[in-house]
Amino acid sequence: MRMRDELQKAASHARLQYAIFRWETAVVLAGTLLLVVFLPQPFTWWPFWGWPILGVLGTAGVIYSSLTDAQANALIWQQLLEQRLDPNQIRDPQLRRRIVQLFEIQGQLEVFIRSLKDGAFRTQVEALAGGLADWVAEIYRVTRYCDTYIRDFRLEDKQKLAPEEIKTLAARRRFERAPQMVQRLDEAMEKAGRSWQTLRILDAEIRQVEPHVAQQLIDVSRTVHEVVDLKDDSTLQNAQVARLCTETEAQAVQVQERVERIHALYSEALADA
Repeated sequence: MRMRDELQKAASHARLQYAIFRWETAVVLAGTLLLVVFLPQPFTWWPFWGWPILGVLGTAGVIYSSLTDAQANALIWQQLLEQRLDPNQIRDPQLRRRIVQLFEIQGQLEVFIRSLKDGAFRTQVEALAGGLADWVAEIYRVTRYCDTYIRDFRLEDKQKLAPEEIKTLAARRRFERAPQMVQRLDEAMEKAGRSWQTLRILDAEIRQVEPHVAQQLIDVSRTVHEVVDLKDDSTLQNAQVARLCTETEAQAVQVQERVERIHALYSEALADA
């Protein structure tokens, strides 16, 4: 199941809870109870069930308006997204701010979807939103790796010490005559060289992440605004959304490949650290 589908399922329960437990619902119920107790019959013709019926109707109205409020529903969806992809796990302020901006932009698309009538156009936009959610999730993952690397002093120290370690091993190798020891030194130098190379490649990958995330933020924003600016569900606009779906899925795959590449390098670097 795609991430957005899982969030939508959870949001359906959260929306009902939000509607039932919001403060407006409590005010209607409390007001109804007070009127029943202290003013049960304001007029001689007023039936004993008058206030309870009005209370039920008022509560139903609040619940209905909550369930159909596009802004409130999108906010609930965004809160669930932030529970799934917690931006507070990212310590670097700039990286965290960009992730929050991504979530806000994604929320704009959710608001737009809830303003659309049921039909082929809405179905296409929801498909786009599913791809966008996967794309944002991959951006979040690569950002987590970048944030972790910034604070990972083990690898920083290892990268600084690696050249000296290789030089020391090479110096010992030049003066060593025992065959077994020469073999061990050769193996140690080869391992140290591979480790240093891995660290350098990982560092180069990580250095590309921050500008990459900044560009991804621009691309996500442009995609969402291009959809939100559409006015109706004409054939041409359906084709535009279909194109954006394809582009979004391709972007998600590209970021996923970067995440997998960094994950493999990071795991190798930690194994040698």
